[in-house]
Amino acid sequence: MRKTRIAALLLSFAMVLAACSSNAPKAANPNTGGDTPDPAKSAMPTVTVNEPVTLKMFQHSANITDDEFTRFIADPVKKKYPNVSMEMVRQAPNMTVETIVASGSYPDLYFIAHADIPYYQQFGVLQELTPMIKKFNFPIDHYEKHVIDELKAPFKGQELYAFPFSDNFSVLFYNRDIFNQLAIQPPKDGLTWDEAIALAKVVSDKGGDKFLPLHGGTFRQFASNLSPVYVNPATQKAQFQTDQWKNLLTMYRTLVNIPHNAYISPKNANEGFVKGTVAMLAAYGARLGELEEANNQGHGVNYDLATYPVFKEKPNLRRESAISVVAVSKQSKYQDLAFDVLSILSKKETNLPRVREGRQSLLSDAELKTSFGADLKSLKGKNIAAIFKTNAAPTSPYSIYNPVAEKAVDAVVNKELATGTDANTVLRQVEETANKNIEAEKAK
Repeated sequence: MRKTRIAALLLSFAMVLAACSSNAPKAANPNTGGDTPDPAKSAMPTVTVNEPVTLKMFQHSANITDDEFTRFIADPVKKKYPNVSMEMVRQAPNMTVETIVASGSYPDLYFIAHADIPYYQQFGVLQELTPMIKKFNFPIDHYEKHVIDELKAPFKGQELYAFPFSDNFSVLFYNRDIFNQLAIQPPKDGLTWDEAIALAKVVSDKGGDKFLPLHGGTFRQFASNLSPVYVNPATQKAQFQTDQWKNLLTMYRTLVNIPHNAYISPKNANEGFVKGTVAMLAAYGARLGELEEANNQGHGVNYDLATYPVFKEKPNLRRESAISVVAVSKQSKYQDLAFDVLSILSKKETNLPRVREGRQSLLSDAELKTSFGADLKSLKGKNIAAIFKTNAAPTSPYSIYNPVAEKAVDAVVNKELATGTDANTVLRQVEETANKNIEAEKAK
């Protein structure tokens, strides 16, 4: 979760992130000092590292396990650079970019959610990558163009501060056994939210209180298909009293007011799906890991996939992206080496192992789609194609105060879901709360 202000400074943070060597490694290629790179070359030159070097990577808001960090990041770097060790610095409760800046001691790389890039960039800790892309003739077009456009969008399409690592896509999970038991046709690809809600009503009618028919995520996740405006970038005022927000809230209420379908937290819904008490789950693909674990423990779920429900006005867009990205610290002593870490992580051969374990790559390579989830036993025979039939919606228009407005949505809407308060009143409350908190944030 993004945070806009942290009160405490961890005194030990400077020690944790202290650089291991004051001498930056030099590129072996003498032409990497600023000369125009050879257009025939598309691979990063090897950086000379004569002494042991530890590169620190600060992790915040994007999830990666210790085992994944070792296998998918540290090991590939070690393979190319035996003298280079990667160390993950996990975010502690009071450790954010503000504490990094206040301490004056910085990591070499950042592993963060793409939505947090503008927040980090405002503190001047991320290196803009365009000069390095040109310097090393890096083939940025190997990535899906729409993904790079998404990462550049908050900066008027001109600046790129991170490379994609993986995408936490969204899809509709459903329990085959429940639909078989109730003699209902399961969801098919191409379902709209209107159709998904209608199907949930059938499950409710036939299943009674045995099952939760359809969990649609939080209201903000539900709304994100349409990338609604939270804060007007021109006025820096919250903008919720619109027809779009009203229609979204009205439809979401229709969903959660279906009998036996009252809103529960995503965590409880995920657990319920694994236990077989949730019929349909519109969720991020990270659920595949939980389903694989359940399968390995002997209580797997008989599930399948369908495309994430869409809105009629945006028939090809699912929930907004949740991209994990890697960025170079502007303050790192090892700029070329840190950028080469990004290059190593962008190669097909380093993407393939994590793709086979269910992390979606954002490289434009057909094999990385056909190999998706190949090592997951629980995914065998599933409709994997559903993952690739829709595109992630763009992130909502950026404002530094979006996180403040998002918190207002959660605070007000979750409280009012079970009440009969009309949508206009609820959204007015959201807007008033958001603007009050925005002004308080400005005052700080």
